Amino acid sequence: MKTFITILFLGIYSISFGQEIELKDLNVEIIKINDVSSAFGSNSFNTEPAKQAKKGMTFIMVKLKLKNEGEESLKVNFNAFKMTDDENNKYEFSFMYGIGLPSKKILKLKSGKKVRRTIYFEFPQGKELNELIIGKVKYSLK
Repeated sequence: MKTFITILFLGIYSISFGQEIELKDLNVEIIKINDVSSAFGSNSFNTEPAKQAKKGMTFIMVKLKLKNEGEESLKVNFNAFKMTDDENNKYEFSFMYGIGLPSKKILKLKSGKKVRRTIYFEFPQGKELNELIIGKVKYSLK
């Protein structure tokens, strides 16, 4: 029984994390990009704890409109979102923040559905933004 549970867990793990993200039916509109400083506090509407960027880093806020233009539901994994600087160094998605929104890093988006999300990246102070990368698609931020 223990072997079966281990195999089941490894099978689920490889399905969830081992696949290349394929979001060809995801329409992405970047609404706003803003440097919001190295300290990001919680408020009375959100239960998320305050966040502090590492030394020499800042938080970059990216407001997005996402729409599933396909016929099947999509799973959008925000951990697959990256941001690059002017030297093409990659920076991982840090967190999502919003009043009344769940802070899940995976969004299930039904066919035809559109949502707005605000996501944050920890990014070096003084560096220039280059691209937002979602799976295999690159969006210029210049």
